[in-house]
Amino acid sequence: MPFATPSPFAAEALELGDHTDHMAKEIEEQPAVVAEILDRIAGRAVDGSMWRGLGLASFERVAVVACGTSLNAGQVIATALRGLGGVPTDTVVASEADQAVLTPGTLVVAISQSGETADVLRALDRFADRYQVLALTNNLHSSLARRADAVLDCHAGPEIGVAATKTFTAQVVVGVSAMISALVASGRIDRSRALALVGDMQRLPGLLAGAAEASLDRIPLLVSSVRDASGFLFLGRGAGLPFAAEGALKLKELSYRWAEAYPAGELKHGPLALVTDGTPRGRRRQRRAQDPGERRRGPCPRRLRHHHRWCRRRRTRTRTRRRPAALATDRRDRPGHVALGGRSSPWSPLQMLARELALQLGCDVDKPRNLAKSVTVE
Repeated sequence: MPFATPSPFAAEALELGDHTDHMAKEIEEQPAVVAEILDRIAGRAVDGSMWRGLGLASFERVAVVACGTSLNAGQVIATALRGLGGVPTDTVVASEADQAVLTPGTLVVAISQSGETADVLRALDRFADRYQVLALTNNLHSSLARRADAVLDCHAGPEIGVAATKTFTAQVVVGVSAMISALVASGRIDRSRALALVGDMQRLPGLLAGAAEASLDRIPLLVSSVRDASGFLFLGRGAGLPFAAEGALKLKELSYRWAEAYPAGELKHGPLALVTDGTPRGRRRQRRAQDPGERRRGPCPRRLRHHHRWCRRRRTRTRTRRRPAALATDRRDRPGHVALGGRSSPWSPLQMLARELALQLGCDVDKPRNLAKSVTVE
């Protein structure tokens, strides 16, 4: 059963207040949104009742079905599920659902901010009769909510900006909480482990606020140094990869510059050819605060520094005069990097980076060209 308490943010959604645009307002609302969500569901995640209340049967595998930002949120949720419970997961791009082969015992988690995404609804035509469907949406009255076997409300409140910010954050928090609850209910993890994980998540409001505050002065300076770049590479490893993908997507949506996200290890297998004079790179590291379900697997920060050196060598060979820009989450980085919010900063600086670049280029951050808030065409 979805939780449907009226959102405290609904009445103020249309008012800009002291903000210049809705995107800035919605980025700033993220700490409060996360705190409000966790206040209501933290206890239910720890004891398994959040999952049991949905009335779904147990599952052996999870398939995330979504598009765009929701797909990136789904990848964060899937990463948490694999890392915590060892549950196999599939990520299905909704528009390519005809190519997906799911196994018996799979739970389909369909994610859509509006609940009216045409590609997601079409994917359900293929899956709904054979698999349980859990909808994760910000609209309980949507087509997706009506067609699913159970619904989780993201409870982010209305979001006016076309580029999703607080709805992405809400999807991650609600989805990961639900998976923690499912693992407790099925006996895959115990309550003490769940309590520790939810405790980590309860640090997120403060981390989000701290990261945003630390970025206010640094992001404009960083953007002014890379504003003329024709494109951007976002590299990630482990749990950081979906956030790199989301950072690249936001930058493309808002600034109309190309941006691509890659696993850092893939840099030398092709994308390195793109690195030239002034090519900016964004790095996302694996941190517990970003994804409480991801276990550390090897020296990810060291490997990222290795790939950064690859870029610097190419800078030398191409006689680049500028150091490649790097977004890092560790204040111990070498001089020349931009540390955003310290070692455990969440993903909001990437949202602020895309917004600031768009503003410096004279773009409308609330209404990017060619895009709509709800994609109702296939």
